Amino acid sequence: MIVIALIGTAAALDLTLRSSGYMKPVSWIPRSVAYWADSHGQLRNLPAFFLFALPFLALARRKRHRAFVTIALGVFATVLEFAQLFLPNRWVEWEDVVWSWVGVIAAWLVFESLRLAFNRLRATNAARKLRAASSLRPALVNRGTAP
Repeated sequence: MIVIALIGTAAALDLTLRSSGYMKPVSWIPRSVAYWADSHGQLRNLPAFFLFALPFLALARRKRHRAFVTIALGVFATVLEFAQLFLPNRWVEWEDVVWSWVGVIAAWLVFESLRLAFNRLRATNAARKLRAASSLRPALVNRGTAP
């Protein structure tokens, strides 16, 4: 996960700090993805930052840490956008910042929902196993209640 997070960070820096915002000239992006990104403007930040956030959220073990990671990634996205002030042929758009935050927050919500569902499923399975084990040994469970 750490390697994926580092690759994602490098990709975000590369794509943001290029002299052009168009994705078609980027050789490591598949053509179909580049075409979609170029034709969807600011909206492309939503799936990009959604995918960017997932490995970082997976590395954070506690809910509070994942909330911190979400905020830190949103701030990182904002800083990346404002770094474009210093690049010729690039400009800062508040819509890019908003869609980046939406992507990061959506990743956090999906991650937390899946984690909650997995924990509930695990608790349900543990309860079933406990009930099955107690029904197999009624003599041991009721040993102290016989007259």
